[in-house]
Amino acid sequence: MNATKLKIAISALIVICVTLFVVVILGVSGMGNRHALRKTEDLLSYSCTDLPNTLRANHYSTLLLQAEILAGKLKLANPPSPAGMRKIVDDSLFDELYLVNNYGKVMAAVDPAIVGRDLSTIPSMIEFLSLLESPDLIVEQPIRLSIANPESGVEVSYCGFPQKDGSLILCGITVERLRQNFIRSGADIMSTWAIGDSGGYAVVDDATGKLVFDIQEKAKTGERFADIGDPAALQAAFDVDATYVGTILGTSCHYRVFDCYGLRTIVFVAHDEFFASVKVTVWTVAILMLFVFSTFAAVLHRVIATGRAINRMHEAVERQRLKDMMMATSIQKHSLPTMFPPYPDHVDKFDIFAFMQPAKEVGGDFYDFYFAGKDRLALVVADVSGKGVPAAMFMMRAKTTIQGLLKSGRPLIEAISTANTLLCEGNLEDMFVTAWVGLCDLRTGEVEYVNAGHNPPVIRRADGSVEWECLRPDLVLAAMEGATYRSHKFTLGPGDGLILYTDGVTEAQDAAGALYGKDRLERLIGGMDSEKDARRWCDGVREALLAFAGAAEQADDITVLAFRLKRLLKS
Repeated sequence: MNATKLKIAISALIVICVTLFVVVILGVSGMGNRHALRKTEDLLSYSCTDLPNTLRANHYSTLLLQAEILAGKLKLANPPSPAGMRKIVDDSLFDELYLVNNYGKVMAAVDPAIVGRDLSTIPSMIEFLSLLESPDLIVEQPIRLSIANPESGVEVSYCGFPQKDGSLILCGITVERLRQNFIRSGADIMSTWAIGDSGGYAVVDDATGKLVFDIQEKAKTGERFADIGDPAALQAAFDVDATYVGTILGTSCHYRVFDCYGLRTIVFVAHDEFFASVKVTVWTVAILMLFVFSTFAAVLHRVIATGRAINRMHEAVERQRLKDMMMATSIQKHSLPTMFPPYPDHVDKFDIFAFMQPAKEVGGDFYDFYFAGKDRLALVVADVSGKGVPAAMFMMRAKTTIQGLLKSGRPLIEAISTANTLLCEGNLEDMFVTAWVGLCDLRTGEVEYVNAGHNPPVIRRADGSVEWECLRPDLVLAAMEGATYRSHKFTLGPGDGLILYTDGVTEAQDAAGALYGKDRLERLIGGMDSEKDARRWCDGVREALLAFAGAAEQADDITVLAFRLKRLLKS
């Protein structure tokens, strides 16, 4: 009886052990495959994002170098002839070149038909007008049709930069030249890239199906890719989020395909990069499960090793994120006016001050002010959606676009509608901008404004009363082409002030999660001393928000612009 029970117990124990063995092996195998696939996808995603960024950075550094060379050859006082411009272009990396005077008129160009044209009459060039007053700024536009010959269908990447004599140089590089540059130097740029231990890049000419280069040098340039790689890769859509499985350069791998200057770029990770370890893990666990203590030690070691690998990947992603944040912070910081008072000759007429206090994540808040005519002062406060470098670059583009249009003398509604159209172009990341843009006539005190989805401004009268301009706002900028915008008006008298802000003010939170809100802002502004300058008004808002938030973390950028009219100009 005892022997029978023992046999039954042993049999049951064997069944339990066998069942546990199978369950563990199947579980480890499934989990390992999923983990390997996830690591492969993460590595492909990172590579497909970082390569274009590296190429754009290389392109940008080339522009800076060429800018220094061209600055010594082009002078407003002695503009070259079209033949001279052609020689300069032939000696540079550019295909198109324009010299523009400080009034926006083209003084020299390769194409004689362009000479004499007003820059503001070329819609795609309006964004560059603000460079005439910004000596340290370089602006790039999205790739678009050639200015000189749009009927040709040639696509060109344009950039502009100013010179010390007040002129502006506009340069253009065709996509075909960028493509040839990538063919010529791409292998050198990418030579230091490592995709895991055995992955890499292969670049194929879509028109011929021939290999341009691969960083592993497993095949010769000019070979038919169909003979050395998965033919399906030549038919795959350009989608950096779609992963395919096949053989590339003799390696079984996972790969993604994207377009780079008209060339089919294939980034791949060898299948064995991560999946080979899955089989080893399964066999190891199968053997070590016969020895419980050894199994525990081996699994623990494997977990620690895997955790370290994941941590290294997370650290690399975090380093890149911090790098992006530093770049975005620099762009945001250097694009905002910081000299106060900005117009020493007008301190007896009006007073203006503004600040932008970023949160931990860099966003796209910005403010701006400038004369858009002899006696008309433009006031702008805006907030770009998104975070990081893309938001900061889009902020720069929105700021220069609105400034260029207003300074061109266009009516306010036309300027905002045109800005919306231009910002919709090339907006691949679907960003948008909330903006309040106003023009104050310093002779009459009349303020004409357009509110594109932004917070309503606060008017503080000289007698201490507070008014809100709460008319229904229009659609945000860059959300939809053809959107309609309306202008409204109100009048400021001597001693009256205007406070503009972003939602980081009214949506500031205390430790309990309560919002600062419009009511507190109204009471704060109403209680301010009318004799204090705009700087102290801004300081008052900043101090009030700090006191309200206490130890609560700032969740969004805080931007405030204060304007106080002291006296009207004589007509």
